[in-house]
Amino acid sequence: MKRLSIAILCAALSAAVCAGEEPAANEPAAKKPAGRGRRVALYDTMTALPDPGSAPWQVEEDTWTTIAGDKAPKEFKGDTVLCNGILAAVVRKDGAGVDLYARGDDGWNYRARLAPLKGAGTTTFEGARAAANDGTAASVEVKQARGGEAVVFSMTATVPMLQAAAQGKAEGLRVSAPCRWGILPDFFTGDFLVDARQMKAEHVEIPSDQLFLQMLADGNSILAAIWSRNERDIRVSFTGEGEQRRLTATDICYGSKGSIWTGVLEKKGIWYSRVLAKGDDTKGTAMDWDVPFAAKWKGNFVRADSLVDSHLYNPWIKPDKNSKKLTATLPKIRRRRGTPGYEGPMLVYPIRRNEETPLDQMLLDDLMRLSLGSGPCGYILDVSGRTSTGKGIFTCSYDWTIPRMLHESKEEAGFLKDERVFVRTMHKHVLLFMKHIQDRIGGYAEFRKEMLASLEEQEKKTPDLAGFIGTLKEQLGKLPDKRPEGDKKVRPLLAKIEQGIAVDTPESIALAKGSARPIPPTAEHQDVQLANCRKAVKELRAMAVAKMVSDPEADTNPAAGEIVKMIREKTHVILRNPAHHEGSEGW
Repeated sequence: MKRLSIAILCAALSAAVCAGEEPAANEPAAKKPAGRGRRVALYDTMTALPDPGSAPWQVEEDTWTTIAGDKAPKEFKGDTVLCNGILAAVVRKDGAGVDLYARGDDGWNYRARLAPLKGAGTTTFEGARAAANDGTAASVEVKQARGGEAVVFSMTATVPMLQAAAQGKAEGLRVSAPCRWGILPDFFTGDFLVDARQMKAEHVEIPSDQLFLQMLADGNSILAAIWSRNERDIRVSFTGEGEQRRLTATDICYGSKGSIWTGVLEKKGIWYSRVLAKGDDTKGTAMDWDVPFAAKWKGNFVRADSLVDSHLYNPWIKPDKNSKKLTATLPKIRRRRGTPGYEGPMLVYPIRRNEETPLDQMLLDDLMRLSLGSGPCGYILDVSGRTSTGKGIFTCSYDWTIPRMLHESKEEAGFLKDERVFVRTMHKHVLLFMKHIQDRIGGYAEFRKEMLASLEEQEKKTPDLAGFIGTLKEQLGKLPDKRPEGDKKVRPLLAKIEQGIAVDTPESIALAKGSARPIPPTAEHQDVQLANCRKAVKELRAMAVAKMVSDPEADTNPAAGEIVKMIREKTHVILRNPAHHEGSEGW
């Protein structure tokens, strides 16, 4: 059923994009996107195009040579262009790389350059030939200098993504798109925000989940890199000082027979950022932001301790009564006692569609599904693993029901048969709930034990990482060291109640009344305890990456990267299938 729903959605997206009207014949080239909603075109520009940024860019169908499927040249005379009307890729004849352009409301905008990796640097491309071209998809094969490995760049008619598929031993791509903000979306806890102004190292290797975002053009463009094989960490480079410091390049490896997709989501106001002062998060203030479309928006808030909390909000975005445009108000954010406030940058971006999102508007989950496919994409997003489950009835529900029933009963009347059955059923279900919750807490206790043992072993192997590992062990110390036994302590109380209601005497009813009230306290406040367990593990997951990139000893030590990978893998497992009261918040 899930696969059928995905197929229907993909069909709807394709239909919506293909439903665009055919451009008028006399429409200017800049306004006449090649293949928009109908095909992907392959061109030979005949001469080299200007460098990005030196002149306005446009698709010049009148001066370029359109390459038909059965007339592909052995060699292109100028640059090679793949274009589907929403994204254009220019394979530079000089071998410098592949330039990506995205079509926005104001024309074509340069967004990134892709260059082939070779060791610690890059090499160039040598030559290009058409590999496929049937109108619905087009591919160009290019070879790399110094080795001859080939890469096939492909584009389809309806998706704003360029696929690079490795042939032979091609290493990967360097994606160059200077910006301040990068995001490692995390599907179990807060995103990791890569703020170039806060990164002191020139290069940082960061474990990730096959998706990296770069926020471009002052809120008008999001560059998404997705890769099929997560065999090596991405390497992010930075240059500049102070407010001019930028994230300048991201190195992504193909892995064994892997692919890298680079997509662009282009829309005015597609992401938003501002700096929060102390106390702003509790006021509820309007944002100076015109929301471009309805969707599920994710807000990332930098805490006073430099970690990031991520929140999904829908009520904060709603139509204005007069203009009908979508407006946003920063909500009053509720925090648990002891949680640091939000001071510093906040960043909002769309993550997935809702029932009001335009069908022709691509979002990040669309890009992941259409690149990786429903299987791998489903594993990464793991929606089912973040859906909370419950068993039995809550202790508070029991407390509201059974003690009240006992106190309202007349001692001399005793209990009717139906009431006795009801009480015994409630006992069965409240025990089931307590066992479920306390088993989850016990799972967190086992996680603590396992992780401490692994970290202590790593500490012996790499004593130079003692400070980094010590921070992680301290965080693990916030988890319980054993499973609570509140359910076992409650059993005798429930037995006394059942004994009391089984005999119609005032003394037995009084016994039952006296046994009912202590049940919630005996559960050892398991709801709060469980919520704190999840909070501690989510913070551990986020802290592992944050501390690694900020620790001078850890950011260049491969062992630290392996520790972070282990933590992300283990926390992925323990955070799956949360119980009620864990306070989970999914992507």
